[in-house]
Amino acid sequence: MLTDGARRRTRRRGRVVGIAALLPFAGGWSDARAEGSPLGAWRPSISIGALVQAQDAKGKAVNTFAARPAFDPNVSGNPAVVVPAIPVGVQLDAPTLHVRGRALRPFAHARLQFPMDPDRTIARQGSLPKPVVLPVDPSDSLTADALSGQGTLFIATLDLTAQAGIGLSTELPLPDLPVRLGVSLDYLAQRISFDGLVVRVEGAGPGDTEPFTERRLRELDQAVFHHLGPRFELETEIGRRGPIDITVFLDFGAFFAVGDRSKSFRATDGPDSADFDFRIKPWLIQAGAGLRLAFVGLE
Repeated sequence: MLTDGARRRTRRRGRVVGIAALLPFAGGWSDARAEGSPLGAWRPSISIGALVQAQDAKGKAVNTFAARPAFDPNVSGNPAVVVPAIPVGVQLDAPTLHVRGRALRPFAHARLQFPMDPDRTIARQGSLPKPVVLPVDPSDSLTADALSGQGTLFIATLDLTAQAGIGLSTELPLPDLPVRLGVSLDYLAQRISFDGLVVRVEGAGPGDTEPFTERRLRELDQAVFHHLGPRFELETEIGRRGPIDITVFLDFGAFFAVGDRSKSFRATDGPDSADFDFRIKPWLIQAGAGLRLAFVGLE
């Protein structure tokens, strides 16, 4: 049987051994009470930048009108959709954690990307978006096929992109320039609006001549597409103003589409209809640069 003193010494030795076992993982948290910062070693920040987003898409439009030389009822396109955007984001870096001799800093971030020049033509045939101008006094030989403003136009508009992710960052061993590498797994959602339009002029006279009638099929729709993938960031400090660290960064992301990658909708007018189909390719690529302001507290 152990005496009371022996039991106390055994418990103290057990506590010391337990604390010693945790030290390799706790070293990085020693800055959790960083002097002068009300948040300790937590590092909140905001950022703004510029990026380019690129992805491939394909679309087609099929309508029920009869084909003729200047009017094709089957139209398709396979464009590369490249859109510049302004990302505005927030980020929260956790206190540094040392794992096997390397200082790692967990972080979470989110941002909204506001597209610039967001409209892209997915499929087009004819002279749209030029309007149809019906002649006031047409000649007897003028046919409906010769009038401009007819055809098919299928436009996709990138309305907004939202992004969020979690990751780890670490200092790179560069002698002259302190650079931090951040790697995160991000979820990205993009909302795209669609405008499908078919315009056809028909003539009630012999040989499709006057009197002319304009037929129009149009439908608006939208969809949200989801992506998942890695994002890489290189960041370096360029200055400090009071409690604010000022850094610049370069970032690159490659995201794979998950879930439904297509959207279909129909425009109808009486017996006539037009079907529009849109589909994105699996990969979406982003590359950009930005400025970050991080609150680190007063020294």
